[in-house]
Amino acid sequence: MNDSPPEITPGRALSGLKFFLLVLLVGAGWLVLRGTRVGDAVRDYEWVRGRILESGAWGGWLFAAGGAVLTVAGLPRMALAFAGGVVFGAVWGTVWSLLGALLGAGALFHLARFLGRDFVLPRLPARIRRYDTLLRENTFLVILSIRFFPLGHNTLTNLLAGVSTARALPFFAATLAGYLPTTVVFALMGAGLQKASLLQTAAGAGLFLVSVGIMAFAARRIRAQAGGGGRRL
Repeated sequence: MNDSPPEITPGRALSGLKFFLLVLLVGAGWLVLRGTRVGDAVRDYEWVRGRILESGAWGGWLFAAGGAVLTVAGLPRMALAFAGGVVFGAVWGTVWSLLGALLGAGALFHLARFLGRDFVLPRLPARIRRYDTLLRENTFLVILSIRFFPLGHNTLTNLLAGVSTARALPFFAATLAGYLPTTVVFALMGAGLQKASLLQTAAGAGLFLVSVGIMAFAARRIRAQAGGGGRRL
């Protein structure tokens, strides 16, 4: 049995360097969002609202672009949707925050795929590879079941999908379908808070509780269907 360490080839060195860069970028985003004044400013919804309104007709696009960058850095999508409701109201808050979250998810997915997949995939144990196969064969259903949980870790999902063999188009379709319900609910809550409308805020909170139950039930059904349709683990 040969116990000598694997030869370090230029390809392996490059994949390791790229993976290190991915870890560095994700870590830097996390630190900026949670350990600097940038994070404090982002959580000040009235400050955000003032800056966006000063931007005039470009405000929505600026919000979506900023939301995409912050999503890559780890901002929860519910916080982005709530801020969208505060700034734009329920309808346009849903549109702009959903666009920002989708752009951010797509950017992080492709970043992880470009920088991390070559390093991660060859090192997966056999049992984990079976789950990767399940994800590849049932990308839409598996990602949709994860997106349906509002408290799921958005950044981790994007990263893991990126370094896996998940198919890109079903990933984006499932992300859109899974993001939409909670985005509507949190934008409605943000709009109600901005207008000091107790009824609108309460309606958003009630819809959130109802949607959690419905989405949890749907996620269990989806996972069961994905497990039945894929390979046996």
